[in-house]
Amino acid sequence: MELNQHKNGLLNKVDKVCVVGLGETGRSCLRYLSKKDVSIVAMDSGDGLKDLSMLKAEYPQTQFITGQLDAEELLHTDVIVLSPGVPRATVEITNAHRQGVPVVGDIELFAHESDCTKVISITGSNGKSTVTALCGELLKAAELNARVGGNIGYPALDLLDRPADIYVLELSSFQLESTYSLASTVAVILNISPDHMDRYASVNDYIQAKQRIYSNAKFVVYNRDDKHTYPKNHAPEKAISFGLDQPGNDEDFGITTFAEKDWLCQGSRRLIAVDALPIKGQHNQLNALAALALAYLIGTDLSKAITAFANFKGLPHRFEWVGHWNSVDWINDSKGTNPGATLASISGQPKPIVLIIGGDAKGADFSILTQTIDRHVKAVVLFGRDAGLVEKILPRKTVFSYASSLTDAINKADNYAEEGDLVLFSPACASFDMFENYAERGRIFKSSVEEHFA
Repeated sequence: MELNQHKNGLLNKVDKVCVVGLGETGRSCLRYLSKKDVSIVAMDSGDGLKDLSMLKAEYPQTQFITGQLDAEELLHTDVIVLSPGVPRATVEITNAHRQGVPVVGDIELFAHESDCTKVISITGSNGKSTVTALCGELLKAAELNARVGGNIGYPALDLLDRPADIYVLELSSFQLESTYSLASTVAVILNISPDHMDRYASVNDYIQAKQRIYSNAKFVVYNRDDKHTYPKNHAPEKAISFGLDQPGNDEDFGITTFAEKDWLCQGSRRLIAVDALPIKGQHNQLNALAALALAYLIGTDLSKAITAFANFKGLPHRFEWVGHWNSVDWINDSKGTNPGATLASISGQPKPIVLIIGGDAKGADFSILTQTIDRHVKAVVLFGRDAGLVEKILPRKTVFSYASSLTDAINKADNYAEEGDLVLFSPACASFDMFENYAERGRIFKSSVEEHFA
């Protein structure tokens, strides 16, 4: 059973809701639903929730079930609100869905509950957090009341506590799987590279999940160099593109050269010089172009919006400059959690790179990195559980070594690096083999590098 693809007063038609998964998103659902006239059951298959007693005290009317999912309880609820961290393929969820129980996510609730007429929705394998944050800054610079959240910062339902003219949402493929009714004003898929192959049966399944963002969208932005981002099964009122080449028409965004300088442009209109962007690298040029295209289609005055670039320094752990020691730059790209992200960070870098890479592969195919490593990387330091999988795709001439820890990896990278090089920490893997998340991994990398050179 799927919900109709329009707002239908979801919470007005149910008496009992089951929230499955008590991570950050699940808790935002609890916060929101506790204000509604519904009975709530909260489940989490983990048995080590450290603050379960606090949750029970905060939500005394909620029934909590932990340690396993209660299949019988799921069958006797009106709707299941599934956290993105819980796979829809989980046996208990699949069985309840087959028996006719609707399975939705927090974004589906948001779509039914929001009275805002303008929503910008952003997804992609890489760059979506940067584009979401930057788009929000562009809108605010143009004096629009925009609120930013979703898979970044505030969960979507938490955004509804204050009015806004525009919501800017970062959406993951997991969130999109359980979204049916979101009618975005503008939607974009930034790029597609294989990711989360531990959760999808094929790359095509992953692409189809991303493509759901275009359902019901009025306008679409796509990457003209990535065919997987083109709207496949949807016909928006208007679709425009972005890319690193000269735009083909007056509404598309790209790069033009004028007086021996590269500029971000819309058609033939120059907007901002590439060397004036605080965020560096070709991948960030694409991020900036995508954000501009989204802002344009929402009706923003771009001449006002581009003033936001002056103060936008990027997000932590995304090609973040750590420091310069012994004439070598050190970069923290811990958010590079898949091969596509690392590929984007390596490509277009003029300096020779010493690459630190490895972690939890999530079933990823690293072979897309082989040619780029051959062209841009002088040495590789491998670490983490699946380091051996990365070694298999290295060009035969590659200088590499294994590290026993992140500290050891930093020591080895320093030994390889010479004047004018760049040490890039871009793991191309998830962090869960050694760290709580990519943010912890990035923080430890930065502090370890600083201690190394102290």
